[in-house]
Amino acid sequence: MKKLLVGAGLCLLLLGIFQGTALAQNLVPNGGFDQQVLGPWNQYGQNGSSLMAEFDVTGNGSSWCWKRQPADGHDGGIKQTVTLLGGVTYNISMYLAFLCSC
Repeated sequence: MKKLLVGAGLCLLLLGIFQGTALAQNLVPNGGFDQQVLGPWNQYGQNGSSLMAEFDVTGNGSSWCWKRQPADGHDGGIKQTVTLLGGVTYNISMYLAFLCSC
């Protein structure tokens, strides 16, 4: 009986460890543009000469980003559909740079 309880306890412990790992996964494919391409992001609106570029947003060296150059009008950007679960708290963080020659 003790072996059964110890075995069940170990199974629950391992299940908890793997569940924690699964919950910590990145839900936004290519969120950091590490693949050096825009996909699976989709452009919408007026984006002019937008392209993938290297830029230093943190001061720790450059990384890949999507450089948006607005065309006529200022609507436009990129979007991606992400599946989320109800009742779950999500943390979203990002680096954002804005350059203006206004």
